[in-house]
Amino acid sequence: MTMTTAEWICTRCGSTNRILVPDGATRAADECLTCHTRHALEVDARPVRWRATSQAKAWARHGTVLKDSVSPSPPFRVGT
Repeated sequence: MTMTTAEWICTRCGSTNRILVPDGATRAADECLTCHTRHALEVDARPVRWRATSQAKAWARHGTVLKDSVSPSPPFRVGT
């Protein structure tokens, strides 16, 4: 399988991150190495630089809402 580098900038701390993704991939998820914020990544106009959205904002954009909650928010993770 051929891989390519997806470079993205953290929306929280501004650091540059990189992740290997399969050729032809249009979406990925990664965690910032500096501040550990999870991001949803999407291909941008430039082939190497990808557009990053913090995971909480990505869930809100797709309408994910927790039970008995009026506003979208990310689910918490246990044991990680």
